[in-house]
Amino acid sequence: MENASPSARRRLPLVTAAVLAALLALGIVLTAGGGSVTAAPPTGQSVIVLIGDGMGPAQRTLTQLTRYGPYTTQPMDSLDVAGSLTTLPFGKPGATDSAASATAMATGEKTRNNYAGVSPSGDRLRTLLEIARDEGKSTGLVEDNDVTNATMAGFAAHVDSRGKKQRIAQQFLHDTKPDVILGGGEQYWYEKGERGKVSDLLPDDKSRGRRDLVGEAQALGYDYAYDAETLAAADGPKILGLVRQDPIILSLVSDYDPAEDPSYVAEEDLVDKALDTLGENPNGFFLAIDVDEIDDGGHATAANLVMKAGQQLNRIVKVIEAYREENPNVLVIVTADHETGGLTIEDPRDSKTKVMGEEIPAKWWHGPFKVKGTDNRISTDWTTAEHTSVAVPVTASGPLAGQFAGTHDNTHLFDVAEQVLTAP
Repeated sequence: MENASPSARRRLPLVTAAVLAALLALGIVLTAGGGSVTAAPPTGQSVIVLIGDGMGPAQRTLTQLTRYGPYTTQPMDSLDVAGSLTTLPFGKPGATDSAASATAMATGEKTRNNYAGVSPSGDRLRTLLEIARDEGKSTGLVEDNDVTNATMAGFAAHVDSRGKKQRIAQQFLHDTKPDVILGGGEQYWYEKGERGKVSDLLPDDKSRGRRDLVGEAQALGYDYAYDAETLAAADGPKILGLVRQDPIILSLVSDYDPAEDPSYVAEEDLVDKALDTLGENPNGFFLAIDVDEIDDGGHATAANLVMKAGQQLNRIVKVIEAYREENPNVLVIVTADHETGGLTIEDPRDSKTKVMGEEIPAKWWHGPFKVKGTDNRISTDWTTAEHTSVAVPVTASGPLAGQFAGTHDNTHLFDVAEQVLTAP
């Protein structure tokens, strides 16, 4: 059994778990010598927030139709409760950025665009990750791209500019202290000019950092992983894994093939590793996950990229739901920080319509795309290459998931998650 995967290892003791559950119901467990002792307290409640960056209603629908068809519900929409979240930032009405929206979800407070984990006046705000940590729970971040990006910063840093990436990385290690940090962007973790450990695939791959934060992490007890092999060997309880390239972006500028990259680890495998590690804490955990490539697809007005990244998010949901089958005390929330692109889905025959006498530029529409399992086709239109103010879907399962039914502000996510994390 030494080579069993984390998910396989979780499935092995089902019979034993059933017997122990029956004994725990009676308040006893057997000791090795055949006696009994008082049962340990129940496992604490946990929260997983899975963010599809830039994923509005149309992005979810596009993934559903092209990857699953109209008759099989995609995993992210198969959770127990559905609702929507509004996303306006602090100040003038308009579209939020990822930092401000992540801060609203992580702290329950609105802030300015570009700010992460701080109020509009720059005061520090306490995040869900810090609340969980102070409750004795384990905490983690999983990102498909640079792990110091705006979304992760909103959950685990306190800066007045999302661009202060070295500062964000330092705060991860020395301030907010997530137990598991998995993603990419190693160039911010080494001293300037260092090439790091991850394969050099782009000409600007040299580090832009000021300190050897990898060395500092190791001194603090983090196992450091830089490829699939070292990640598999890392056994925690603290792991820093800078193992990700951005495969979608790389595929646009090169003939990059993830299968040929020893550093590449699929994000669902990062999530599986995080769950396996954080789940060792009987008090529970908090885990924030971001699929940033949906937003990349929106900014590029590239429907194919949105579909690929949406399917990636669904694979992550399947990993989480497999975990929850044996660990039902987990609230999982799947939502977005904002919508990107003003995406619409339509009949291909309508894609070249005119607006005020002018034909829509070809760059804004794409397709046709096949609706899986049917003979139907759809096309996509885009109204912008930037963020919009559209309310985003939210689906949830687990403790207090019912509170996400209906329409709420994105600060509501904090209100519900905090209750779960601080429940006695």
